[in-house]
Amino acid sequence: MYLIFYDIEENRLRKKVADKLLYYGYTRMQYSVFGGVMNPELFGFWQQLRNLVYDNAQNKIYCLKISTESFENMKTIGIFECDKSYMTGKKKTWVI
Repeated sequence: MYLIFYDIEENRLRKKVADKLLYYGYTRMQYSVFGGVMNPELFGFWQQLRNLVYDNAQNKIYCLKISTESFENMKTIGIFECDKSYMTGKKKTWVI
């Protein structure tokens, strides 16, 4: 399980990064926080993200690998609108 989150000021670039994360199967958890099971090192995905933000040192993208168990045991306040089983790859369809 991977969490990818970013700090990007430019709207257009932020949208490109978000679209790429969605394309690779990540689920949006917050405006700039995504979760998914695909290793970002595969298929040159991490390099694609790096190429998008390379020209501005102010842009930041972080990737955190966490265990599925840790993610499933995450505590939340408020409504967590994402399906944890879907995000961890345990089921293939998302139930709302």
